Amino acid sequence: MAEWGYKLLSDAQYIPLVVVGSISSTLSLVGSGCILFMSYRQRSKVLHRLLFALSLADMAQSSANLFMPYAIPSSIGLPGAVGNHVTCTAAGFFVMFGLQWGGCLNALISLYFYLSVVRSWREHDFTRRIRMEIATHVFVFLLAFGLNFFPAVYQMINPYEYINNLCILSSFPWNCGTEEGQLPCERSSQEELDKYTQAHFLVVVIFTIIAFACTCRVWYHVHSIRKRSASYTSFGSLPASSDNSIPASSHGTTLSNHKKSSSPAPDPILRQVCTQAILYFLVYFNTFIWPFIGQILVNSLLTAAEVQEKKTEPGWYALQFLFWTLNPLGGFFNFFVYTRLRVQQLRRLDPERSLYSVYREVIFSNYVSQRSSRRNSKNATTPLNEAPQQPTAAIHIHHVMEHSSSFASFAEAKEEEAGVQGDNYCGAAGSALAMPRLSTESHSNHHSANRPSCASFEAVQEEPNGEDGDTTTATPSTEGIHTNGNAVRQTRSDTFENEDGGTRVEAGEDGNKRGDNDDSQMPQPSDGAISKDLTDPSSIARLQNKEDGKEEERGDDVGLNSISETHVPSGEIPDNSHAANLPGISGFVAGENVQQHKERLEHASSGDNP
Repeated sequence: MAEWGYKLLSDAQYIPLVVVGSISSTLSLVGSGCILFMSYRQRSKVLHRLLFALSLADMAQSSANLFMPYAIPSSIGLPGAVGNHVTCTAAGFFVMFGLQWGGCLNALISLYFYLSVVRSWREHDFTRRIRMEIATHVFVFLLAFGLNFFPAVYQMINPYEYINNLCILSSFPWNCGTEEGQLPCERSSQEELDKYTQAHFLVVVIFTIIAFACTCRVWYHVHSIRKRSASYTSFGSLPASSDNSIPASSHGTTLSNHKKSSSPAPDPILRQVCTQAILYFLVYFNTFIWPFIGQILVNSLLTAAEVQEKKTEPGWYALQFLFWTLNPLGGFFNFFVYTRLRVQQLRRLDPERSLYSVYREVIFSNYVSQRSSRRNSKNATTPLNEAPQQPTAAIHIHHVMEHSSSFASFAEAKEEEAGVQGDNYCGAAGSALAMPRLSTESHSNHHSANRPSCASFEAVQEEPNGEDGDTTTATPSTEGIHTNGNAVRQTRSDTFENEDGGTRVEAGEDGNKRGDNDDSQMPQPSDGAISKDLTDPSSIARLQNKEDGKEEERGDDVGLNSISETHVPSGEIPDNSHAANLPGISGFVAGENVQQHKERLEHASSGDNP
């Protein structure tokens, strides 16, 4: 019994609540910390920035819940309570602040899914509105802070009469008031407390309704597409897919195509979008519903005196146990939603792998390794006497895992998976939520008959456009021959795709520049002839006497003057062991590479017998 005469939970009832609440709060802190660690490295994406802020809100709430049993005023007489009203107010402030801030952010996450799926927004659509995003973050933060700052100042945060080890909006002493038989309130009036309580939960309810409405709209949109897909398939408009993969014809589409297409195809990416949106909302709903139930029971159905009598009964005690078990677990559940797709990819790769190893890989893997590998692949070469390596299943799945740490990268993973399973066609990934763009107008015009291999597309990356600094995307159009003086090697051509959809072609050492979409000047592969003879003496002389400044700077990587303009028919990979059989290279001896050919010509011109 407390000093003011109200019933408390017994030690046998109270201590399990403290233990369970501490465990749940610790798990939530760990989960939110992992999301912070992973989402910070992908903060260039809108969804990851929202999840980063959501994790901060959850960490504030979970930390306060963990500290709460010790912040309770010691005058109440609960085990382990060593605080006072100041510590109770501080802990209660962060609990309610984290709850409201998290509710606002969950509404924004649901709105993000709605705009991405239903309205077909892509990442650049959000980027153009970066100021609006910043203003929204500031608004929801100040709203949550302000709604809890004033109750803290006016001493409205006190130990809760129903859940004794929780400081929240409550009167003190319990059941205080101005009516006859009630104790006078020591810290705040009941009228002011009721006003702030209603405002507090009104804000939470409004943002919960927004989140629920956006999530339902996403589900309805995806469900409608699936129904239309089923109807088209039943009439034979679409081929049925036994492996549930994306048809090869769907490459290059975006989510907006699903609205515009007259025959939408079943899209597993959309289903994953819908699943992620629903899961994030359910995690938030679990956090929101328990305080809401408590407020309804205490403020609407029961008086404070009735709460004191009933809270030790088994049924009412079970509600308190559920509160401390499930309410603090928001960050813990969000972690599994955030990593769900990537864990699935790892499990498909190695079903026997332990969960500990899988999650360690998910958390600590280098998320920028793919960008680094693409940057390095720009200079990578493949010997002519070796066929280009096609991505094996293990390499492909590992590539998928590096891209699917969250939903924001799942679209890239599924698109590349479909490319390998379908027609062995790979492409540069696009937006996080829209399906990736794979082809451009220039690419489809020049190479519709002969698509480049997946190995060629590994070199596709974002890179600066030389002098003006504009961003261009390197897109392989044909396959060239490159030499470093030791062996003939395969490399990508110098065709680039600008942001406006056009193409620019950089020629070899002759310095010629070809304009955007200039079809007449595009290097065209012949019917089996190499555009320049590698035995041309002027080429070898130019290799030996590098008088040009650019050639001296580039060194041996320049090679012959026909490097960038030398092409082979698309799909044909020259074999160095049959160099003598190549058209236009009749001067080569079988098995001879360029360096050996050059040395043989030098010896022949000097009269030496090699």
